[in-house]
Amino acid sequence: MKVHREERARFNKKFLVFGMVLYCMGILVQFLVGGRDTYLNMLNLWYVQVLIHLILFVNSFFLLKGEKYYNENVGAE
Repeated sequence: MKVHREERARFNKKFLVFGMVLYCMGILVQFLVGGRDTYLNMLNLWYVQVLIHLILFVNSFFLLKGEKYYNENVGAE
């Protein structure tokens, strides 16, 4: 049972790190589009704002869902 618990903890840590990296992708996009000024100009477009909010919402949803699953009592421990 201890191995299962350690494996779940290790997976949970990787899951959280991956989720945080996804949040940091916004910073990476700033560099890819040619700098901060271009990025700020893009943010003035309504569909870019909707897309960014959608990405943040979906990422948050899956992170919360994953944490809820990790914290559930699965009966094997």
